[in-house]
Amino acid sequence: RAQVLDIAKRTADLVKLGREITADDVVLIEDYAYPVYGVPSEETKEAIRLVGRLEGMITDPVYEGKSMQGMIDLV
Repeated sequence: RAQVLDIAKRTADLVKLGREITADDVVLIEDYAYPVYGVPSEETKEAIRLVGRLEGMITDPVYEGKSMQGMIDLV
């Protein structure tokens, strides 16, 4: 949580967000860290294919792919 907060604060400064990022802004959802570290689930692979097809984004299956799966589920 502390590492994510630090990254978010530095990013906010870089993009001149105009407001302070606090610990309350950080929400960690760990539901997508399956089946094991470094192995993408079928849902993660589908999310990777979807953003590749629709947005031309190339994502890795460990961090970005699992994060994208979570983002798609939240939308």
